Amino acid sequence: MTFFFLERAFKLAGSSHSLKAVPDGAQALEYLTGEGIFADRTRHPFPDLILLDINMPKKSGFDVLAWLAQPAPLQFASSPDSHLLVAPGRHGEGPPAWCG
Repeated sequence: MTFFFLERAFKLAGSSHSLKAVPDGAQALEYLTGEGIFADRTRHPFPDLILLDINMPKKSGFDVLAWLAQPAPLQFASSPDSHLLVAPGRHGEGPPAWCG
């Protein structure tokens, strides 16, 4: 439900960001590292902005932040489009595995 309102707010604000969502912290890390179903960076480009829920299942928002704080965890590639990764999922709520 939260993703719905966030997506609506971005559209009403005229944002050009493409919103993507994953249901838990483990998939957020898979997306950020480009692993598994997120290996195709054309279909799953690196986000410009990441919004996290602290109480995500599997790995918390703090776990994702700790991973991001490690020295050089990512190789950044520029993209002509803007993308936004949203990782809601408080206590299992949130969008299906992938919304966009």
